[in-house]
Amino acid sequence: MGGPVCYQCAKRRCERKEIITEIVDTEIKYGRDLRIVQDEFQRPMAVAGLLTPDQLQGVFLNVEELAEKNRRFTQHLKSAIEVALDTGDDDLVGVHVGKMFLRAEEDMMAAFKSYCTRQVRSLKKYKTMGTEIYVTAFTGISIRPTGRHGEGTRAAQNLPEGVSNGEHDIEKNEPQLFPHGNPFNFA
Repeated sequence: MGGPVCYQCAKRRCERKEIITEIVDTEIKYGRDLRIVQDEFQRPMAVAGLLTPDQLQGVFLNVEELAEKNRRFTQHLKSAIEVALDTGDDDLVGVHVGKMFLRAEEDMMAAFKSYCTRQVRSLKKYKTMGTEIYVTAFTGISIRPTGRHGEGTRAAQNLPEGVSNGEHDIEKNEPQLFPHGNPFNFA
C-alpha cells in the first residue's frame, strides 16, 4: 500500500503490524480459554449434576456471553486483516484496531462490567460450596470431598458413571489440563 517509505517509517509499520497480530492472537487465546471454561468445567459439572443451575450461574456468571462477544469481536479483527491482505496492504495500515475496540466498547463493556462486579461474590460462593472440583485431561471431572470428618458431599456420593470421586486426583501426577496449576483453585 503506497510507495516506498523511509527506514524509520518502515520500522514503525512493522512494529504496528506485530502489535496488531499480537492483539488478534491475544483475543483468540482469550476466546479459547473461555471455551475451555465452558467445555471442560461448566458443561461437565452441569451434566454430572454436581451443582444446581443457580450454583452454576453463581460460579460461572456470564462466561457464555463473554465467549460470544469475544467470538464476534475476534471475527471482526480477522476479517479486517483478511481484507487488508487481500487488497495488498501487507503492513495492515488500513486496519484500525483502536476504532474497532471503540465501536465494540459499549457491547463488550456491559458484559465485562457484569462479570467483574459479580466476580468477588462468585468467588465467595465457590469457596463455600464444600467441594473442590478438578478437571484433568484424561479422567474428566475428579472430585475430592472436603466435608467434615471425611464424609463426602451429596454431589460426590451421587456421581454418574465415568466421573471419579477422587480416585484420579491431580496429586497422583496424572497429565493435567493446566500443567502450571489450576487457575480455578482460589485457595
